Amino acid sequence: SWKYVLEKKSLSTHENLLYTKELLMKRGTRKAEVTIFCEVTRERRINYIAKRMFPKAISTTVVPIDFDLSPNRYLETEVIQKKEELALQMSRELFKHPKRISELRALMKEKLRLLRGYGPKRHAEAIEAWWRLNLEREKKGR
Repeated sequence: SWKYVLEKKSLSTHENLLYTKELLMKRGTRKAEVTIFCEVTRERRINYIAKRMFPKAISTTVVPIDFDLSPNRYLETEVIQKKEELALQMSRELFKHPKRISELRALMKEKLRLLRGYGPKRHAEAIEAWWRLNLEREKKGR
């Protein structure tokens, strides 16, 4: 009884859920159950976004899975927590100022360029570099 819908334009979790909501609304879906699978370290943030993104008639369930076995998953706890805090902070800002989604999209495009520059064999190194870059930006107030 599950129905899968392919959403291909999102570059971030926030966009993914936003476009999912748009797809449901375009189909006239007023009541539904949405199951969101995510990496375990993202559960808190995904729950936050889902609860605010979808109307009450759309029930959301977040299922955290510890599926990231790359070295990225085993970064220092402080780095992982800070990474999630920054992402959650950005989501909070987007709910206050939805028109800033274009800023998030530009940031995600920058992230993709960085990841592609490092290549697949250095993915964990690229992720760590990306979040350290963002920690530096935050310290500088940008």
